[in-house]
Amino acid sequence: MESIQGNKGGFRLKMESEEITLLDIVNATESYNDKNLCFFGFQECQFSDKKCHMHDNWITIIEGIEKLLKTTTLADLTDNETQKYIMNNIQLITKIK
Repeated sequence: MESIQGNKGGFRLKMESEEITLLDIVNATESYNDKNLCFFGFQECQFSDKKCHMHDNWITIIEGIEKLLKTTTLADLTDNETQKYIMNNIQLITKIK
């Protein structure tokens, strides 16, 4: 983004909205490096030899969210069909089998 000063100033995107992914936005506003954190919030797995029951499901959910963020652009959010698709995928990602 860039700012424009003056009476009719404000902010505008430096790139086309089709080029900006949601992951770009997340990375610009906060670190996404914490994607490997434990479901329970531990910095490291407390079960070094054994994983907790949530571990594999949590990894699947995180990978699904990351894929969705990488493949969805800012322009996609303005399309009603894409919005429905994204919401359906979020629901599918969060359902644990």
